[in-house]
Amino acid sequence: MLPICGSSGGPGSATRVHELPVRPILTQTSTTTASVSIHNGIRRFRLDGTAEKMVFGPADKILPLSNCTIVLGLRKTDATNRDSAAFGVDVGTNTPRCEAAIPKADGDVQFIWKNGAGSNLLVSDLTFGDDVWGFTTGARGMEIWQNGYLRTSSATNLTRVSTSEDFTWGEGKYSDLADLVEYTHMLIWKHQMNKSQMVELTGDHYSSLKLLQKRDAARLVA
Repeated sequence: MLPICGSSGGPGSATRVHELPVRPILTQTSTTTASVSIHNGIRRFRLDGTAEKMVFGPADKILPLSNCTIVLGLRKTDATNRDSAAFGVDVGTNTPRCEAAIPKADGDVQFIWKNGAGSNLLVSDLTFGDDVWGFTTGARGMEIWQNGYLRTSSATNLTRVSTSEDFTWGEGKYSDLADLVEYTHMLIWKHQMNKSQMVELTGDHYSSLKLLQKRDAARLVA
């Protein structure tokens, strides 16, 4: 059983996050020993080896070409930094890329959207624990959030190129390696959430659900 994974459309449909189509197309590598674990009372999906990955199917069915918010619950289970992809598009060319390393071997967190000048956002000197990450691209540019804090940003607003390749946990063009990590959830919106929403969404592992519950309740009252 996977943690909560979802994707929603633009601002008009952002009050509900829909489940990704993981059941018919989700696959694991033949060598995977990935498993479900529980830490601090939260169910998690764990990658136990660097050759493992989880495939969610064609990236364009999950990701927009521009204006995107990705919220990811992630805990490293060892102390070794390695060049790996927390998530990414398993693609051989640069321009369709959406990818994050949390962190790279040098300790930097990296977010890539498309390829070219300004498409590679990096932040250093962070500590890693049981974290909630946010990655956005849109009118404000690119941003990396961690546990309710904006860690770095740029003014670059790029559009990636369409692809039929897969969106995965554990593989991308930057790296074919997974990290040793546990995932609690991933939510994707096809627009850039505002800063107040990002503070709330990345505040803790339950914040995304709390926000969705409040919005659904408001819709029912209305």
